[in-house]
Amino acid sequence: VTWNNFKNCGVQHTQCTRTKEVTLDQVEYANALRCISHPQLSSGKPEDKAVPELHQLYMSLLGAVAYLAHTRVDILVFISALQRHTSSPSLEHVRKLNKLLRWLQRHPKKLEYKAMNGSGTHLRCISDAAFKRESDTGYSLRGALYLRGGGQQAEAFAADGTVHVLDWTCRAQRHVTRSTFAAELRSGGDAVDQGILV
Repeated sequence: VTWNNFKNCGVQHTQCTRTKEVTLDQVEYANALRCISHPQLSSGKPEDKAVPELHQLYMSLLGAVAYLAHTRVDILVFISALQRHTSSPSLEHVRKLNKLLRWLQRHPKKLEYKAMNGSGTHLRCISDAAFKRESDTGYSLRGALYLRGGGQQAEAFAADGTVHVLDWTCRAQRHVTRSTFAAELRSGGDAVDQGILV
């Protein structure tokens, strides 16, 4: 048994023995990933469909990058967008995946769970949605963060300070929407539903 500093399923767990504060990261895992290199990428047009071999490489790397969602909440929207094209990716999507991986490796981040001052805590739900009118689909994306913040007074819910990320969501809307207002409203309702469970 290893205490305070160990890796489990690619996630590095580090706990300060003095403060008991915890950090989680997948920096080493992300740095071990390699961008896709294939002859079609250097000669093809962005709209060209990936050949079967490149398609398999795309699926493999996308799955590996998606595993980073354990600690990299900031990339969820990009992963979700790339996953929409798993059945038939074009060269544009493969290049975007390579670009995302390079950005991840240049900007390592950690989830930090620092000590909170004061008495009591509260659950803070932050919801957002995006709507894009497309020619054949009314695709709409929703996301939410569920945070544990310090304090229980009304002003504490909007105050700056330490928060702990408890859960997050980034996926397509469950219902058809035809405007930004509808997308935001449904996203807020879904966030509240999940927040009650959290």
